[in-house]
Amino acid sequence: MGISTDDGDDGRALRRRLELPFALLSDPGRTVIDAYGVSDADAGIAVPAVFVIRADGTIHWRYLSGTKADRPSPADILQHVRQAIP
Repeated sequence: MGISTDDGDDGRALRRRLELPFALLSDPGRTVIDAYGVSDADAGIAVPAVFVIRADGTIHWRYLSGTKADRPSPADILQHVRQAIP
């Protein structure tokens, strides 16, 4: 899933436009974003990040980025997902 500070309508529109196969959740109050330490409070948005979270809620792996374009490849993410599964 993805989480952003955008409202729900914007997230749904983005998901449809990009044909994303996962949910985009809205966190306009930055509750989750703050809890994971990825808030850019000055800009009012989240720092681009990817998390792989185990079933027990612990973070297995995270990737923090300075730009929207700097993302790990799907293959890299899937490798970490596979490692997180017992």
